[in-house]
Amino acid sequence: MRRLLRHPQGGIGAAVLAVALVLAVFGAAAAPADPFAEDLGQRLRPPLMRFPGGRVAYFGTDQLGRDLFARVIAGARVSVEVSLSAVLLA
Repeated sequence: MRRLLRHPQGGIGAAVLAVALVLAVFGAAAAPADPFAEDLGQRLRPPLMRFPGGRVAYFGTDQLGRDLFARVIAGARVSVEVSLSAVLLA
């Protein structure tokens, strides 16, 4: 572990992994919107676009107006659950 963190790339990778795990575990509280809510009036918005009401779409929206950042958090949560299940079964 010491050798990994001694190199800048290892530290950056560990930090990114830690952020992804925290978002996956506490994602429901951190998500800015419902990942499955559709709003066709807000479709294909660019990243960092403000919605009426002050909410920000950090990664933008998709073809159905769903917030991509909220969808990434929801996907990370499912990925962590599946990987932990596979490790526990093995």
